Amino acid sequence: MSTKYKATCKCGATVNVPYSDSENFYEWLKGHNECLKHPPKREWVGLNWDDLPEIYVGDTAFLHGAKWAEAKLKEKNT
Repeated sequence: MSTKYKATCKCGATVNVPYSDSENFYEWLKGHNECLKHPPKREWVGLNWDDLPEIYVGDTAFLHGAKWAEAKLKEKNT
């Protein structure tokens, strides 16, 4: 079991303090509250024809399903 608070923020800042120094840890958390609350934004990258396995090229049912799945994932992740 660890005897230290250890954390790394999305901005790259790290903290590594003994449990006996919890005040410093909570101060660090307060200072990085916004970084920790909001994950970094990433640009949506959809599927392209190179991602399609050769055996599905003429399968319209598969293509419709892939387009539906891509739209759902984009809706949930952007």
